[in-house]
Amino acid sequence: MPVKRTWLAIVVLAVISLLGDFICRLQGDSAGHDKLMQTAGERVHLLPDRIEGWRKAQSEPLTEDVLRMLQCREHESRVYVDDRTGESVTLILLAGKAGPLLAHTPEVCYSSVDYECVEPAHPETIRGTGDSANAFNAGASRRGPGWLPIIHD
Repeated sequence: MPVKRTWLAIVVLAVISLLGDFICRLQGDSAGHDKLMQTAGERVHLLPDRIEGWRKAQSEPLTEDVLRMLQCREHESRVYVDDRTGESVTLILLAGKAGPLLAHTPEVCYSSVDYECVEPAHPETIRGTGDSANAFNAGASRRGPGWLPIIHD
């Protein structure tokens, strides 16, 4: 009898898990998700031009191929320069579906644009308005003479 109960519990747990997954997938394609993506897309471009001694030096759009691969709704790609040291940092902010964005890891991203990873990617929690989301952070530096700054994703 105890073996039968164990199997029954496992089957019930599996059914509940699959049902929960199905419900989450339905909600992921809902109007609420579309509204969230629209709001995120509108706010991507609200980055400040100056951040405590760092100023926006340039803003470059991503190529159509990259946008298609990442399935981005909106993006902002900027280079900020430290007024005191001259160091630069590249910031790319993307708004889109999690799947394609998460599959494009920092190692893949950096190596495709002439950067070299100098530390492995690791999960990091991003906090804002009380919500949190997991992201990957990796250090990289540009290949070639004269480029030593550390870049974080």
